[in-house]
Amino acid sequence: MAVIIPANLAPDTMPRIRGVILTQPWRGLWVVRSWPKKRGKPKDWTTRFLSQQFAYAGRMAANPEPKSYATAVFLSQGSHWVPRDILTLAAYGKLYEIVFEDGTTSTQADHGAPAPPGPKPMANQWLYSNYATPYTAANSTTAFAFKGSAFIPSQPMTILMTQAVITPVIGGFYRMIICRLNGANVIQEIATSAAIVAADTLERLYEFDLGFTLTAGERYALMIGRSDNTNTYALPTPFVSVPTWLFPHTYINSARIAQVNPIVGQTVDVSLAGTPTLGVMAEY
Repeated sequence: MAVIIPANLAPDTMPRIRGVILTQPWRGLWVVRSWPKKRGKPKDWTTRFLSQQFAYAGRMAANPEPKSYATAVFLSQGSHWVPRDILTLAAYGKLYEIVFEDGTTSTQADHGAPAPPGPKPMANQWLYSNYATPYTAANSTTAFAFKGSAFIPSQPMTILMTQAVITPVIGGFYRMIICRLNGANVIQEIATSAAIVAADTLERLYEFDLGFTLTAGERYALMIGRSDNTNTYALPTPFVSVPTWLFPHTYINSARIAQVNPIVGQTVDVSLAGTPTLGVMAEY
């Protein structure tokens, strides 16, 4: 039987030996138990977030709204999943997963998890120039077949895909290019997307499969153009006079060239301040 050594405690405090034993009520009786173990070090941010995420996902799967549950029942039919699996995947943001040719994957969770304190590299984010007003800005009327933005990234980044707003001509061939420039804005290196053949005349964002790795401190030009017309074709693309880009950069200006097939050694005109509406999916 345990022997409790009295201590100088308040009258209504049950006897205890700090760090050894304590007494507490249990089902109408007073029992003696060992002193609770000390808590360990505070968990890091990642562990706390994953624990909270697991708890939230469990609650959402256990008590879903009727519409979500009915949808989960429908999606689970004919699959190896049960409705709870569907609800849990949705809560985690992994209800769909895309596997690219290089083996990398992307899920809706890639855009949903909160960033921990401090700087964190971004991945697979669409970043735009002048995207707030792509359909209200006036179309450019200058006689250049390719138009875009010249910029200097302030940190390394990889462009995975690109977008641009244009007003196309049915049957026109449109493509994106990205060039590395020297100090005199002469093309040193160039990458070109496959052409898109316009099927209508709607002004909207068109997407191009164009990948390129950028080096911090180098000058680049990203341009959209029509490659089946003349060098001086006035490409109609929304253009604003205040240049912007939503990724880290130290320089930005317009970029344009009167060539339907720009090549290394040609000079890009960066004399006009402004940018059309462009978008890049980038990692940095």
